[in-house]
Amino acid sequence: GYGLRFNRAAIFLYEEGSLHGKYAIGPRNKKEAYRIWGSVVAQKTNLFQVMENQEQMDLSFMDNILNVVLDPLKDKDHPLMKCFLAQKPKLVSNGLPSDFGLLMENLEFENYAMVPILNNGLGLGVLLVDNRFNEKPISEEDLDTLMTFAHQAALALENSRLYTEISVLAITDELTKLYNHRYFKNQIEHYLK
Repeated sequence: GYGLRFNRAAIFLYEEGSLHGKYAIGPRNKKEAYRIWGSVVAQKTNLFQVMENQEQMDLSFMDNILNVVLDPLKDKDHPLMKCFLAQKPKLVSNGLPSDFGLLMENLEFENYAMVPILNNGLGLGVLLVDNRFNEKPISEEDLDTLMTFAHQAALALENSRLYTEISVLAITDELTKLYNHRYFKNQIEHYLK
């Protein structure tokens, strides 16, 4: 949009020894970017309204990203895996879409930025952004903003992990790992209602 200078973003998270595509928003190609942006301008909508309007969203971009699974050994030369392993942000101008492999080549990433999602030096994933509307390269200033987003994402991911861990601890016995009496009692009350 106007302020962010990118209109397409994807998040890849490191889980079970691989980097997995988890979420994406934005147009799959330039034609779709023009269609969406034309609608935004004509209707004078803001970012939140665009995200809420499912009819305007191009879900094919998300579908492509959700199919991406990268192995650190087998896919070590993939741009996303290189960023994840190096734990350093990277700006790319005039890159080759083929660098992203068969699953992502049709998404035509040429001018993009990648930012690792880190928590206390531990790699959690990678944020990938570009602009399919005007296809301008992402600037160093934009990279600073993206690093802030990535840091906030890392905090949110860690909070979610801790919440899940605490929830499990609250209903299980630490020694046996079996459900505790409180969980058993709550389940019986739930099913008796």
